Amino acid sequence: MAKSEFAGDKQFRLPKGKVEPYRLWFEFLKLAEKHPNIEIDQKHYAMWSDFRDLKFEDWWKSRWRELFSMKAATRVLDSVAEFEVAEADPTIVVVQVSLNDSKQRRIKDINDALAGLSVRGDDKSKAKTKPVYEISSKRKINFKTLRAMLKYLQLYQSNEFDIEAASLAYFKWARAWNEKVRSKKWKRPLVYEPPFLRKLTEEINDRRNYIRQHGSKPKSNTREYDDFRSQARRFLRKGEKILTNVAIGKFPGSF
Repeated sequence: MAKSEFAGDKQFRLPKGKVEPYRLWFEFLKLAEKHPNIEIDQKHYAMWSDFRDLKFEDWWKSRWRELFSMKAATRVLDSVAEFEVAEADPTIVVVQVSLNDSKQRRIKDINDALAGLSVRGDDKSKAKTKPVYEISSKRKINFKTLRAMLKYLQLYQSNEFDIEAASLAYFKWARAWNEKVRSKKWKRPLVYEPPFLRKLTEEINDRRNYIRQHGSKPKSNTREYDDFRSQARRFLRKGEKILTNVAIGKFPGSF
């Protein structure tokens, strides 16, 4: 199973240093494919192959190096071709290291060999490369909020785009999960509960109780009901903007 703190291996590194943003990208893309008003750029995602039919952990194992990684900046060169590329790069120095020495001795020798070396300013950008698929965010990603948007959207779609039903379902799920985490003292994060959600569910339940008692809807909504429902709709719209971003190959993009 892919771990969120996994940053790569000895040869390949993930630019973001963790798996979570790529898992969220994967899940948002699968959800976007199910949206009736969103069209996926299939050509852009051709290299993702069988993502529709697999769980993220199974898909990730064979795809992360090819799609999201970069060659580790410091690594063992495995071939003459890699050596020739490195030797021609002004931002790389090739160092000979004897495996017969102790680890401490090797580290000291490497430090001594690299002492005083630097890269000229006009060479710094010459060897920069990018992964095939790159996270597009100019700010720090708030994973807690993105996970909440994803779950809310999943419930929104499964409840036929009914805001009230999705809100009640999310509230019930979030409260049950957080209570389980607390009661079992798991070292897992609590799921995010949007600030409007508790009051909105109270308003929805009050409205439904009124209908059961009177056999009809109230003549008008309360101001609180309209306000909290609008907040829920804005939250979902932000999530839907991520879905449209993902459809054209950007995650999370601007939302």
